[in-house]
Amino acid sequence: MASNTLLLTLTLSKKAYEGRLGTCLHCKSTFPQRSNKKYCSPKCRQYGNRVKQNSTNSPTTARDVEDTLHSARALADLIYDLPTSEQLGFMRELIESARDGNTKLRRVLSNQYIRHLPKEQDWVRGHGSRDNFTISEMANRYFWRFWKANVTDVVYGLCEEPETGETT
Repeated sequence: MASNTLLLTLTLSKKAYEGRLGTCLHCKSTFPQRSNKKYCSPKCRQYGNRVKQNSTNSPTTARDVEDTLHSARALADLIYDLPTSEQLGFMRELIESARDGNTKLRRVLSNQYIRHLPKEQDWVRGHGSRDNFTISEMANRYFWRFWKANVTDVVYGLCEEPETGETT
């Protein structure tokens, strides 16, 4: 008698989901719904249960991004604190260091995110002022003016130095 009740309950619960469609949590396709089914296939279930690796989920990557942004702010502050007559010389020293293999400096100077900073990240600009440039913007302007090249090409040695030897 108990088994008939269990069978009747299972049959009723299956009929409750009959004809209804569920949406796969991974690929967003539809599939016949069951009470315990979240994915349309075993492959989607595997992909859906994987941990995404990005700066949001990876503490190491998040630390690296934060470190890069803080380094960019510190360098921009250094340049803005120098007298105008010394700023180009300091920029030349940064370039030489980056071209000689300082990978952290290369990453800061050529970082496209820092070059095109969103408004909510204005704290990275020199002295945190919206009116000031980031170190990456300053470097890019410097390279276009004296080298006629992009900052990334210069710091990674993908272009030749100007014929006149101008670096200041």
